[in-house]
Amino acid sequence: MTGLGRALCGIGAGLSNTRRLAWRLLPSLLWAHPAARAQLKRWLLLGLLLRLLFMPFAAHNDYLSEHWRAEQVAFHGVVYPMRLETLSHYIDALALRILAPLIPEHGTLFRWLWAETQSFPGAGPLDYAQFVEQPQANRALFLTKIPYLVFDLIAAWILLHLFADVSKAMRAFKYWLLNPVIIFAVYIFGRYEVYALVFVLLGMLLLQRGHPGWGAVMLGIAILTRTSTLLLVPIYAMAAARRWSDRLLLGILSLLPTVALILFLERVLGWAPSFVSERQGSLVLMLLRPLENLRLYPYVTGYVLTVMALHFGMQKTSPLRRYAVSGLFVYLLMLAFSHTSVAYYAWIMPFLVWMIGEDVSFGRYFVLQFAAWSFFWLVATDMGVFTPYLFSPISLHMWQVRPTPFLLEKFASLGLERDQMIYIGRSILAAVSLWMIAAAVRLVAADERATPALRSAGNG
Repeated sequence: MTGLGRALCGIGAGLSNTRRLAWRLLPSLLWAHPAARAQLKRWLLLGLLLRLLFMPFAAHNDYLSEHWRAEQVAFHGVVYPMRLETLSHYIDALALRILAPLIPEHGTLFRWLWAETQSFPGAGPLDYAQFVEQPQANRALFLTKIPYLVFDLIAAWILLHLFADVSKAMRAFKYWLLNPVIIFAVYIFGRYEVYALVFVLLGMLLLQRGHPGWGAVMLGIAILTRTSTLLLVPIYAMAAARRWSDRLLLGILSLLPTVALILFLERVLGWAPSFVSERQGSLVLMLLRPLENLRLYPYVTGYVLTVMALHFGMQKTSPLRRYAVSGLFVYLLMLAFSHTSVAYYAWIMPFLVWMIGEDVSFGRYFVLQFAAWSFFWLVATDMGVFTPYLFSPISLHMWQVRPTPFLLEKFASLGLERDQMIYIGRSILAAVSLWMIAAAVRLVAADERATPALRSAGNG
């Protein structure tokens, strides 16, 4: 047998062993249901095909900014890129180091005009046009999204382990694999949102298994990948424990990874972040950053009511359900009262998909919310976030950063200005999000009436 033949046989054996290992890692409840395993294979294949279809052909200029910073970490001696989302940059940098032989032009591919003269570099539409014109752009897009795909599949695997009922597990798995928001945020918009989602889901799994302390640590690691998960810290502590001393400890454990890393890098090693914006001027301002785009009065009111519900209500509900429902509230309130990046809709998915697994009616609510969200961003798009611009890697003719003229003409024919359509879309999205909160409240109330009191907070 030739050397090539032996190599191919070795690859085939490795793939076979990997396949067997993957199936052995499935939750035990699936082994008694061959039909469910067959269904899982079909949904997995379809989900993979959808992801692979978009990976080389779409992104936003934010992708270029993030991967230029990751390239600086991987190859140019930048050891401390930012206070925010440090772990996400390290993951992307590690992937670039591994994939560098397949992206030989990485040194210039992610660079853009003024990149090295800005204290906080961020690529713009013209920089993105320059990127997509390069012959290696499609290959780089595909390869650098492979870590996203790996984390995405891990998230789907964790979801299977969060349910004791096979039909619920399969429903959640299907909604994750075919989730248009995950596909859009991660593979079309090209953001690393899925890193944080995996650690949030791991925290949920550990909480369910009776390990709230380790769940808090996973939430702390999620904060290192996406700062917005700071909003979950009080919610997690309140949901996972009944005594205030335990809640305080869980809160400290959740904040410890971020605070400890910053203090170690800056106070012990004396390093300073290489890329600094005004929002990172102090540790306190950084910790408050998740609130910067929120309409504070309605959001804080809703958030406080959620905390009060955790303390005074939900006494018969398991810690996992308390956390999932209240985490859903946190992000539904954000959708209702904030104007953030289009990709941030993905943050709600660990909690929403879990709720869909538990109650199929939330799948219908999700369809309505997705429609409202899509309509809002079709009219409110800025910097090409919901236009053919995202598919510029297919052809530079798709480089268009404003809403399509067709839509604007339709608005004019109805006697409506674009700003009016934005307000209408924003109001519909807020109304649907608040409706979903009301539906979750009704579900929890019914569960409270039907469930005997729990004896301890450790029950899953």
